[in-house]
Amino acid sequence: MEILADSPTVPGNVLDSREIPSDVTLVIPLVCRLVERLVQDGCVPDDDRRKVELCLDEAITNAVTHGNDSDFEKMVHVQLYLDGDRWGIVVTDEGEGFTREAVPDLEADEQLWQESGRGIALMCLYMDEVTYFDGGRTVNMVRRCSRLGSGE
Repeated sequence: MEILADSPTVPGNVLDSREIPSDVTLVIPLVCRLVERLVQDGCVPDDDRRKVELCLDEAITNAVTHGNDSDFEKMVHVQLYLDGDRWGIVVTDEGEGFTREAVPDLEADEQLWQESGRGIALMCLYMDEVTYFDGGRTVNMVRRCSRLGSGE
């Protein structure tokens, strides 16, 4: 995981662009819609669907609850894109951001049973790239399209 200063420019073609108020009840319907689009476009096979759902759910839920502190007046902005043989999602909140040092290292023995930081660890595990921008207010997650490896 890397935190950079500037906002990312969304490469390629934007497949879907949404913004939702900071309400956790809106996260699952949005995640389902985005993942369904990726499955229909052949970017995510059924056996990876749950991993992708988990990553998108974690990123958007983190933006709602940690980034925007569940403040309904603050929005979460989401852009799903396709860039050649890769797809990605940019999630931006309107909060204060965070620093990497504030996230526990789950590999340390004393942090093994902590709840905080697990979502970020899972995103880093299942996605090819996870990069933070704007002081931690924006995350760009990228994954290679599965269809290219299957001969389609």
